[in-house]
Amino acid sequence: TINWRKADNLDEAELVRLDRCWPGMRFPVEKLGWTDELRAQIAEEAAAANARLIKARLEGGTGPASAGGTLLSGQEALDTCSWAEILAIGGGWVAMAPEGVGELERWGRPRSDSLVGSGAPVETSSAVVFADAPWVLVVFSEAAGLPAWDEVRRGEATANTKWRTWVRLRYEGDEMAAAADAVRVALYGYPRHWPKSAVDVLTEDGKIFKNWWRDAFTDPATHRAGAV
Repeated sequence: TINWRKADNLDEAELVRLDRCWPGMRFPVEKLGWTDELRAQIAEEAAAANARLIKARLEGGTGPASAGGTLLSGQEALDTCSWAEILAIGGGWVAMAPEGVGELERWGRPRSDSLVGSGAPVETSSAVVFADAPWVLVVFSEAAGLPAWDEVRRGEATANTKWRTWVRLRYEGDEMAAAADAVRVALYGYPRHWPKSAVDVLTEDGKIFKNWWRDAFTDPATHRAGAV
């Protein structure tokens, strides 16, 4: 498989290799009966497959996630979403009129149904998006379920980026679970609760990956997977 831990630099994406294992667990490639020529051919084909993947990433992708060279990344995909997709559609928050200078958006957290009809407002002003940092949600309500700005400023919590906000609201902060779901969205189309903009990017990335897999690991003569 491709190692994308250095996805910010496409030239450093590599095939995953075994670096170390117990000597008794090793299986010498010589026992496969492969000639030096065949092993060189396999290495060359693997490098060519990697090059095709990078080329597809640059030419066939759409949106910031693909342009950045990061396949199947929920974080990159969510960066393409509006705050409305993450907060209103994804979390039931309510858009409110901006109040202060420099505010782009103001949001109210969901309130309990028990408050409806009691004379209290259904929504409470809880967070702001400022023009000088539109990718961050500045929260000032301790009941919002997200780190407040004071916590972020003191270094006790990380800022509420679109990715972290989504993970905190929908996955209780479990980034691994969210990242795994992003891959499922890209390859299989589920779960279906993800914002549409993110789904669109992940779907395109999924197509790129599937095409690469087909081209790299299918024998054109037999159309069987696993030929390389």
